[in-house]
Amino acid sequence: MNGQPHAEPSPLSKEGERFYQLLFRRPAPRQAIEAYVRACSILLPHLKSQALDPLPSSPSAIEALELATRLLNPSNPLTRRMHIMLYIAEANPGHFQDFVPQRSRRLCAWVQSGGYFLRTLGLLLRGMLLRRRYPLG
Repeated sequence: MNGQPHAEPSPLSKEGERFYQLLFRRPAPRQAIEAYVRACSILLPHLKSQALDPLPSSPSAIEALELATRLLNPSNPLTRRMHIMLYIAEANPGHFQDFVPQRSRRLCAWVQSGGYFLRTLGLLLRGMLLRRRYPLG
């Protein structure tokens, strides 16, 4: 090592890491986190690089809270920040397979869509309950 102390990641960096892991189920590359912090400072300057706090610790709870909050207020801070992370990933060619299916599997797609519909209903119910504890707007 070079003898210099390791800097603690900023709250906004930690938030970006959590959102990336929630969306893609894998650790975030450093470039994605750096782009997230820069994008938030440019697109949301009034927040002065503050992370959303508190947020639930469970990824599925964050997802449920975002869904319920988005239905009531589409421009809430949680949805806006998750969109920023999605846009960063979408602009990266390494994420092509995350957004575009490589094979056509219609029957499987219909079954998955039905499963996602049921999951979304469950997340919405959970999110409405979480909104009482985490009011985000």
